[in-house]
Amino acid sequence: MNKQIQEKIGEIFNRMREMVINLPTSNEIEKLVSEINEVIKELSKIALPSGYWVERKMVKNYPQKKVYYYYYLRYYGDDGRIHNQYLGKEIPEWVQRGLEARETIRKLEQVIDELRGIELFLLKAFSHFRTCREILEDVLGKEE
Repeated sequence: MNKQIQEKIGEIFNRMREMVINLPTSNEIEKLVSEINEVIKELSKIALPSGYWVERKMVKNYPQKKVYYYYYLRYYGDDGRIHNQYLGKEIPEWVQRGLEARETIRKLEQVIDELRGIELFLLKAFSHFRTCREILEDVLGKEE
């Protein structure tokens, strides 16, 4: 049983070491991050700025008991007040593209954060596992 555990730990350790060895280098990660930043720069040209959002307003027509919806683009002005821009019954394509571009930028920024954290995470995990392996080898070695 102890021999099987040691072999399994050895296999896991070797696989983790391969993962750490085959990690992309910092230069490769930074190159990828710079490419993503270029995409973000292009998307920011069509994205709605932060502080802009779309709201749907409901209007009731009481004699006919119908409900209509209108869209407004809302944003904070230089004076700190909320301003409205009427969009109509449907959201225009330029606003929709701007919202989608802004959401894509957010997701790409999360990808950048995760890319920068992958290398550190795997190195820490490998270090912790190495410590556990050493402790288990000591414990299992004492039993024999």
